[in-house]
Amino acid sequence: MPRFLLAVLLPLMLVASSATAAGYDDFVRGLSDIHELRFDLAVASFTKALDAGDLSESLVPVAYVERAYANAEDGNCTAAIDDTTAALKFDVNRPEAFYEQGMANLCIGANEKAEEDFSHALSLRQSDAAFAGRGRAQWGIGNFEVAAADFANSAELAPRNPYYVLWLAISRLRMGTPNITEATRNIDDLNESGWPKPILDFYIGRTSADEVFRFANTGTADLVSGKRCEADFYIAEWWILVNDFRRAVPLLHEAQTDCPKNYIEKFAATVELKRVK
Repeated sequence: MPRFLLAVLLPLMLVASSATAAGYDDFVRGLSDIHELRFDLAVASFTKALDAGDLSESLVPVAYVERAYANAEDGNCTAAIDDTTAALKFDVNRPEAFYEQGMANLCIGANEKAEEDFSHALSLRQSDAAFAGRGRAQWGIGNFEVAAADFANSAELAPRNPYYVLWLAISRLRMGTPNITEATRNIDDLNESGWPKPILDFYIGRTSADEVFRFANTGTADLVSGKRCEADFYIAEWWILVNDFRRAVPLLHEAQTDCPKNYIEKFAATVELKRVK
């Protein structure tokens, strides 16, 4: 999940660098936990930081947003929304709080609320991540044309991100206006050879679904879990586009059940299963 806070944390930490409060120590520990992908420990660290009562005023909303991120990554999306709500009480002009709230709302399937959150974030600061978030919310609502426009903006701001290119392609396909020339150009511009390149190649007819799954099943167990999740979802999307629901639905069920809990494809599979029933 892309982060908003890298640009703002350093100044805040420099301001607080002379602090010796217990809350600050736990705050820094929480950041370290997130960096090490220990999200359950990060939640505990930020909880201690907030409960200490001595965290500087400038860091309190940051701690709530960071705990929201950790909660969402750990699959506790309702708790993440509680945290962003608390952060926004301190500062209603905090784009990262709206962004994390949007991601949490995507997680629970509240796509309309997520769209509002990402729009708020974008009104405060434009970013490729917020455009992509709103694009996924619009895709979940069924506004594929608007989703495609958002993913086009994401791809323009971050042209090296293959997932923006992939979501732009599937949104255009769902609009019924595929642009293979555009998709091919975007894919070739990535100059990528690893994952998820096989999925992208499949969408423009360069490889088969079987080859995508073969590639997904290579690597460590953690890598295979994530790649298989994405292969299930994006290949299912293709079968939906060609009205082959017999093939699509089992793959969507696999994505819904087996995807890691913080993968956007898990939430998207749940949305799609409701549409194809």
